[in-house]
Amino acid sequence: MKFSRPSTLSIFRANHSPLRRGWSYAAVLLLFIIASCATEETYDVTEEYQAAPVTISDDEISFLHISDTHGSMLTLGPACDYLMLSPCSFALLSGDICATEKMKDCLQKCEKPFLLTPGNHDINEGGEELLFRREMIDPMQRINQAVLPADDVNYWYRDFQRGGHRLRVIGIDQFQFDHFSEEERQSSSMYTQQQADWLANTLNEAADYDGVIIMMHMGFGNRNLGCRDTSREGEFTSIYARNNPNSYDYAGSYSTLLVPDIVEAYITGNNLSGKRYLNANPSDYITVTTTYPCPHENFIGYFGGHTHWDVVETLMGYPRQLQSIVAFGGEGNGGKWNDLVKTGHGVDSFTINLCTIDFAHRTLTIRRLGSQRKVDGTLRQQITFSY
Repeated sequence: MKFSRPSTLSIFRANHSPLRRGWSYAAVLLLFIIASCATEETYDVTEEYQAAPVTISDDEISFLHISDTHGSMLTLGPACDYLMLSPCSFALLSGDICATEKMKDCLQKCEKPFLLTPGNHDINEGGEELLFRREMIDPMQRINQAVLPADDVNYWYRDFQRGGHRLRVIGIDQFQFDHFSEEERQSSSMYTQQQADWLANTLNEAADYDGVIIMMHMGFGNRNLGCRDTSREGEFTSIYARNNPNSYDYAGSYSTLLVPDIVEAYITGNNLSGKRYLNANPSDYITVTTTYPCPHENFIGYFGGHTHWDVVETLMGYPRQLQSIVAFGGEGNGGKWNDLVKTGHGVDSFTINLCTIDFAHRTLTIRRLGSQRKVDGTLRQQITFSY
């Protein structure tokens, strides 16, 4: 069977209709042709999600997660279509978007929130931090309705409610380059004191919510955390990532655990008191003090990209902090780092994670839409965690 690129996605056997306690949507078959511009060859490939119908009850909320599109519609097209045809409440695109006009048009035609955070390529190659705000975040505000604390920042929060349950989604900006001179920039990630204070306060304001998730671009960890523990995550951690020491980490000398430490204080109630974190350069520090009155049990996890491969892991040293890193969602050699079977000269795959939070049973389930088959012949289909 031959079929079209994701921008003209065909979805077969798709069904969604109201049920007494929620929605049900049947298995979908996602099909596309990978065409080579150089040779005009056509490659037949089937990317599919086949499973029992998924029911979304009033105690659940579902969303999509994609990342690292790098100027391609390969994953964004199917994600936009699936978002509109399913009971998903929103979608996350966790950086390195490198959006073309076609991609911007696709996002702005979505009538559900498609929340965005910048990646290193968006900022480094886009020219300036505020360009992302002007060209990506602001045009989506009609739909996304994110709450931003200032006109010159890319970090935000957005609240969702379903069946009486409230979820806070927080988007952080790891690349506040406009706030530092060229000479000051000696780290691959930079925060400001203002964002650190804002994050601590934004978590505190969600203390009585049923769930909190954080979207970023780069996963958390540094040399102090050692190698990944893949004993639990199994099929949702890339074969190529296993026993690889922290390849998702910041490349610069000033790796920081500022965000996990703030979240840990929120979770445990063990507050930080004037703790200093090295930031942009040896003379720049962020100082964090938190005043959480008690422990909190509503933090669910982080969602990011950057590595170009799949990783779902609990941060070493932070046993209640889960991060889900989704593989490269673009075209070309960027996909070589994931362990999925490729198409189109062996370089392309599209990767969408369907995430469902069950507030009643306190679980997060991640299902793979699109590319599931790994190079060892096994499938990346579904994994569930308690929080």
